[in-house]
Amino acid sequence: MDASPLQCNLDALSPTERAHHAATLHKLGEKILERKELPDGYAYRFAWESDILEQFVEWIPLERACCPFLRFSIEVEPGNAVWLRLTGSAEVKEFIRFEFQKLGL
Repeated sequence: MDASPLQCNLDALSPTERAHHAATLHKLGEKILERKELPDGYAYRFAWESDILEQFVEWIPLERACCPFLRFSIEVEPGNAVWLRLTGSAEVKEFIRFEFQKLGL
């Protein structure tokens, strides 16, 4: 699989989509219970809530539109934990660390 270049497409979202993306990311950021560094990115743990997967479904396509180089995976564990993993190359990991940390994630 060819890796997408580490280049954000800031024109990929309309102003309305960009506002929705930011609002959804903010809501998700408030729900993060734990952050783990991975060899190729970061994992974020959320408590199970009835709408957490819907929030991922809203946010991920918007994030992929502007940052197609990110790899996303969602793991629902027994009990009440949901993990969202953002991974990619070493450059992608640094991007995640820098961009998401300034958002408090």
